[in-house]
Amino acid sequence: MFKIFFVEKSSYISEYFESLDKSRFSVISFQSIEEALSNIEEYNPNLIVLVADKDEELLFSFCKKIREKHSLVLPILLVLDFYSSFSLEQFRNLGVDFMVKPFTQEEFKRKIESFFPKQTKEFLYERETEIIERLKPYIKQEVRFEMQNILKQILEVMEKKNV
Repeated sequence: MFKIFFVEKSSYISEYFESLDKSRFSVISFQSIEEALSNIEEYNPNLIVLVADKDEELLFSFCKKIREKHSLVLPILLVLDFYSSFSLEQFRNLGVDFMVKPFTQEEFKRKIESFFPKQTKEFLYERETEIIERLKPYIKQEVRFEMQNILKQILEVMEKKNV
């Protein structure tokens, strides 16, 4: 099951999580960034959803701490108001994704599901050789070995996260 950390003061977006498959996703809500940070190691989330209802510097600092202390690959989704004055470039540099309100429940569901693979690690094991073979004509030998190492690292991360 994929774990989503949801950090928000209001309950506007929490209704949107109702459209997600409960057997596939579990949502853990936090009212403050500090609370989410103190629980990140215990819960080991697969996605963090932040709502831009907090100070921009506080949100940026949170995203930076996640990248520095926890993971470069943990996806972060920042939900913004249409008229938000946030400086998005600094968030982009940290690999934060965005979604701008208003949006429908279906759009929200598709966005959340886009962060999670439908394929399992077994599928990737089976496809690893096929992926390399398809790319062979386009890459040098050294790069092939590096790609195999990267695929193995991805699989190891997936195993640790129990995908």
